[in-house]
Amino acid sequence: MTASAQAVDLQADTLTAWEHYLQLARQRSVARIAPNGQFLWLDEEPGRAERLRKGEVATAPVAGSGSEEVAHGLIHDWIGAIFVPNVSLDQVLDLLDDFGSYKTIYGPQVVAAQLLGRENGEEQYSVKFVNRVLFVTSGIDIRCKSRTVRLDERRAYSNSETIRVQEIKDYGKPSEQELTPDTGDGYIWRLTNIARYEERDGGVYIEAETIGLTRDVPGALTAFIMPVVRKLSRNSVAATLEKTRNALRPMAAGSNALTSTGLGVAEIHASAVR
Repeated sequence: MTASAQAVDLQADTLTAWEHYLQLARQRSVARIAPNGQFLWLDEEPGRAERLRKGEVATAPVAGSGSEEVAHGLIHDWIGAIFVPNVSLDQVLDLLDDFGSYKTIYGPQVVAAQLLGRENGEEQYSVKFVNRVLFVTSGIDIRCKSRTVRLDERRAYSNSETIRVQEIKDYGKPSEQELTPDTGDGYIWRLTNIARYEERDGGVYIEAETIGLTRDVPGALTAFIMPVVRKLSRNSVAATLEKTRNALRPMAAGSNALTSTGLGVAEIHASAVR
C-alpha cells in the first residue's frame, strides 16, 4: 500500500473538475434559499425532523455513494443534520464564530485555529488539524474564507471554502515541514462546507454539506480502500455535527434553568445584553 500511494500533486484537470462540481453545488444552495425553495434538506423526508429531535444524527451521500471519480482525484460529498434543543440561532452562530474555541470543540483532530480578519462581511481564518487516513497520519494547515448570511430572525446559512491547503510533512517530528500548497500525499486538496440553520420546534436545526477533493485511489487498492474512504467521509460529517451539539449543550442547560424561573428567550437575550 505504501508503495502504491506515492506522493502526488494536484493536476489542472482535477482542479477544473472540482470547480465544475462546486459550481453545481452552489446552484443547489442558491435554489434552497430562493423564496419557493426547500430551505432544509432534512425536511425532504417525512419523519426525519422528528428523529433528529430524538437525538439522531442524519447523514447521507448527496449523490451516488458519496464519492465521485474525476481525473486524478476523488470528490466526496456528504450532508448531515442535527437538532439542538433549547438554544437560539444567535447562540449557534456565536459559537461557530468563536474560532479560538475550535481546538476545544473539535479536538483532537483540530490542534489550532484562529481568525485572520474580517472585511465586507467575509471572514478569513486558519485551521491546523491532524488527518488520519487508514494507516497514515499527516498534518494539514488550511486557510479558509467564509460568509454567514441571516435571512431572517430564525434562518441563516453560511458558505466556507479553502483558499490554501498545505500538507505538513513529518507532522509532530523535529523534521516537520510545510510543503508547497497542492503538493504532497493529496489526502486533502480542497474543502467546502455549506451549512444552513433554522430555529424552530424549541431549538435549532443545523445541517451541513461537506464537499472535499482528494487524490484518487491506486487501481490495485480500489476495492479495498473505497468502502473505507466512504465510511470516513460519512463519519467525519457526523462527528463534526455531534461535537457542535455537545458544545452547545451547556448553553441549552443554562436556557432551561432560566426558563424554569419564568424567563423566555427574549428575556434571556436581554439579560445577556445588560
